[in-house]
Amino acid sequence: MSMLNLLRKNNIDLTFVGSEELLVAGIVDEFHKKWIENFWALINKVTILEGSKAYSKDFMKKIWDKNCCL
Repeated sequence: MSMLNLLRKNNIDLTFVGSEELLVAGIVDEFHKKWIENFWALINKVTILEGSKAYSKDFMKKIWDKNCCL
């Protein structure tokens, strides 16, 4: 049984995704496609920061360069 089918069968409409692999893989997007509300939807676009060290380092460097007063 797929995750979406399990949620529908049990009338689950709110999920808390704790696995960074699932977040990075886009499971929240799949939930939204099927109209399932997800607590992490507000921060879904930044989950890559947790899943990719290279992306995170590049992102933080850009923020540092823009905001550094040194």
